[in-house]
Parts: sequence; structure tokens; C-alpha cells
Amino acid sequence: MPQDPEIVLQFLQEVEERAEEVLTDKQQIVYLDLKRNQNREALRALQREAAETDMLMVCFGNMFIQFPKTKIRDMIQIDQEYLDEETARLQTELKIKVNQN
Repeated sequence: MPQDPEIVLQFLQEVEERAEEVLTDKQQIVYLDLKRNQNREALRALQREAAETDMLMVCFGNMFIQFPKTKIRDMIQIDQEYLDEETARLQTELKIKVNQN
């Protein structure tokens, strides 16, 4: 029983679009995981930093700004929470996209 070529082409196009979305989401998850690891390294470096220094230099884009150590730690922890939430959201969406028929 021959299939209409337009229907087959439409189906293959939809599959390709979903596959690209899945690959994009997976790539985003990898990027977010890399950022989480960098934040973890930064938090660990803050813990090891000498206790007598209260102010530290932080790079934002192409500028260095001096901040209190506690403020830096809080900013990194907030970023970690955001990255965790975003990763969880992407993983949930990824499961839905993979299971679509």
C-alpha cells in the first residue's frame, strides 16, 4: 500500500524538527551543568580564601569590581539555585519532547 509522498515528507520534517529541539535542549543542559560546576569551584575557592580578606575582586564581563566576600557567596548561591531550576525545567520538557508521537 503506497504512501503519499507529501505525507511521508511532512512526517519526516516533523521528526527532524523535534530531534533538533531535543538536541538543543540537551546542549543547553550541558551548558548549564558546566556553569553549575564553575559556580561550585568558585564557592570552594571562596571557602579556601584567607579569612582576613573581607573584600574580593570579581570579574563582570570586562570589568573587575570589588565586593564583600559574603555578597559574592550570596550571588553565586542565587545563581546556583537558578541554574538548578532551569536544568530541572529543561529535563522535564525534554522527557515530554522525547515521548511525543
